[in-house]
Amino acid sequence: MVFKPQLAAASVFMNFLIRKTSAILVLACTSIFASVAAPASTELIAGSGLAPASSDAGVAETLASHAVAPPNRLRPVFGTSPLISKVIQPEPDPKSEKKARKTRLVWRASMAAFATATALDAATSVGKYESNPLLRSADGKFGMKGMAIKGGLAGVVLVPQIAFRNHRELHSKFAIINFAETAFFAGLAIHNMGISVPR
Repeated sequence: MVFKPQLAAASVFMNFLIRKTSAILVLACTSIFASVAAPASTELIAGSGLAPASSDAGVAETLASHAVAPPNRLRPVFGTSPLISKVIQPEPDPKSEKKARKTRLVWRASMAAFATATALDAATSVGKYESNPLLRSADGKFGMKGMAIKGGLAGVVLVPQIAFRNHRELHSKFAIINFAETAFFAGLAIHNMGISVPR
């Protein structure tokens, strides 16, 4: 038979255990997310009545008394869990976003410039004697064979760039390569314009 004093003692013990567990869970959650939003964790601890919101030292002492590591000793939240990294993302930096957009625009312009210079080089070479044996047709002139090879080489340069277009860190490198090749083929096109078509 269970007496009323025993029930009262059990009830008091359960209430104490629930309060203690709740406090520890609150402290653990706030310490985990402290690296993301430190002011929010301080307000949450202050709301639970464990420490004043304006006292960082009080927060550290409360965490230490409950055997919870302070925020700066915990592992960073980002990268520890794919789920957390998807739910909690850092705010994008407006300056870096603006710089990335400019770099992407320059890269796209470099691709267009490279394609134009390649086409101009091929157009100014058609029907003229070709010094490069790889591009030379059977009659010794630049024709369909040379145009096909030049188109293939342009595709070899541009297709990987399109495939890796989502890698922002590569856009500037791609742009440098494209502008360098644009200058080379533009120089060839200017040279070809000075050569007359053989009769």
